[in-house]
Amino acid sequence: MKNKLLNLIKQFFKFGIVGIINTLNSWLVYYTLLFLNVNYLIATTISYFSSTLIGYILNKKWVFKKNDANTSYLIKFFVVYISSYFINIITTYLIVEVIGLSEKIAPILVLFISVPYNFLFSKLWAFRDKKIDVNKLEELSKKHTFAICAYKESPYLEECIKSIVNQKIKTNIIISTSTKNKYIEDIGKKYNINCFYKNGKSDIQDDWNFAVSCCNTELVTVVHQDDVYEPDYSEQILENYTGKELLFTTDNYYYINGKKSNHINLKIKKILKIPLRIPFVKNNRWIRKMTLSLGNTVQCPCATYN
Repeated sequence: MKNKLLNLIKQFFKFGIVGIINTLNSWLVYYTLLFLNVNYLIATTISYFSSTLIGYILNKKWVFKKNDANTSYLIKFFVVYISSYFINIITTYLIVEVIGLSEKIAPILVLFISVPYNFLFSKLWAFRDKKIDVNKLEELSKKHTFAICAYKESPYLEECIKSIVNQKIKTNIIISTSTKNKYIEDIGKKYNINCFYKNGKSDIQDDWNFAVSCCNTELVTVVHQDDVYEPDYSEQILENYTGKELLFTTDNYYYINGKKSNHINLKIKKILKIPLRIPFVKNNRWIRKMTLSLGNTVQCPCATYN
């Protein structure tokens, strides 16, 4: 209980710092517009929304530590801040027109209402994760397989396997290879993973199809032997699976000398995939094709197939 209280105080303190940044930005815009003889209500509107986007980014990444690309956070955050905006406008109007205080003081007084309101609704609703149905996830875990495509004697294979074995939600794992050898056999035995051997020449298309054919689950993630997965990968896939999706795709990072590197190419791909995260838009076939018009944004090992 004590730790929860301390974390809450720490979170509110950080939220306050973000609020100060937003307020300074908002005031800068507000008083600049007043200086330019813009109506105070219009100035309030422009300054408010100009700082909202900055507030979303800082609150999501720093205050509430949500790193996944969940569009529901953005939608709910703007709902909170739009409702807060109307409270802001009404309160500002009452302070200036009814109480008769200066329009220059009004934004300062409004903070005593808007800050607690924004924090509570951001924490308890906008950035609150949906409750996980453990029983449902356990049932769904039987419907997913990680199919690892292994070749020769890769020094990265074991690290890849560890990232899959250590998933929060355990699912099926197999190893598929067209280069049968003792190294792959031994590592399969070490982690109690079934190995499937493809005869004939190695060909990436045939090898992947063979790996998928060895799985008897609805969902398959075909894994490169030199890739590692975040611990909540399978959990995120299964939480969002309704049975209708043909493909799940995620973002990814490069690891260079053991350090995460968000390469410029990956940033470009992330931007190109933004339409795929927007409800009602992502289901449009033309939109999906447009996201591929400047190159393939879907990384092979970042895809889970139905």
